[in-house]
Amino acid sequence: MNILFASTIDPSATVSRTALEILSKIEPRTEAINATLFKALDDERGRVRSFAVAERSRTRPVTEQVIRDLIAATNDEYKWVRSAAIGGLANVTPTSEEMIAAVVKGLRDDTEAVRLSAMRSLRHLEVKDSAVVARLIDVLSFDSAYDRITAIGELRSINPTQPSIVSALAKAASDEDENVRRHAMNALGEIGPAAKSAIPTLKATMLSEDGWVRSAAMKALQKIERR
Repeated sequence: MNILFASTIDPSATVSRTALEILSKIEPRTEAINATLFKALDDERGRVRSFAVAERSRTRPVTEQVIRDLIAATNDEYKWVRSAAIGGLANVTPTSEEMIAAVVKGLRDDTEAVRLSAMRSLRHLEVKDSAVVARLIDVLSFDSAYDRITAIGELRSINPTQPSIVSALAKAASDEDENVRRHAMNALGEIGPAAKSAIPTLKATMLSEDGWVRSAAMKALQKIERR
């Protein structure tokens, strides 16, 4: 056991992280193990901190200190620490306004991985669907096509028959990026008849020069009109 504790501060980040992973799986969890995992939050190496943050989110019972640690980590300089912290907040209940603010801030992070974590976490927080939908619809205007596609996927998993979601997906069906358009049309097709308001947009899309886009529009129309 002593060699594991000593290895958590090994010069190699890989060795340190491995030692922490092994310690985290030991049951019952001793105070010494908890203290070591907690101390790793301040390690100078991002790879070690990211594991410590992810493990911190699994701490039970959830205390105010745990929440403060996770929120603080959302501002870390290392992207994977921020991503782990935002993902960890989704596992903590009850949800506070400060937690929601930290996750929403992640939607504007300059790193794609963090933005993705924020979108996924937002859906799992104890937030009203309307608030989540509004934030995800905002993402549909982001510069990154990958972000827009991810937002479409998250919107599909909430309550896609909501008029605001159908309207946003219909608009995305005219996106400048063909992959975004296809994902939006596929989502509209899965919604079915409840997406009838998108029919004019889909019919207009049938004039696209891209065969894949026209095909996606055709399939969506067939599902919506049930023909």
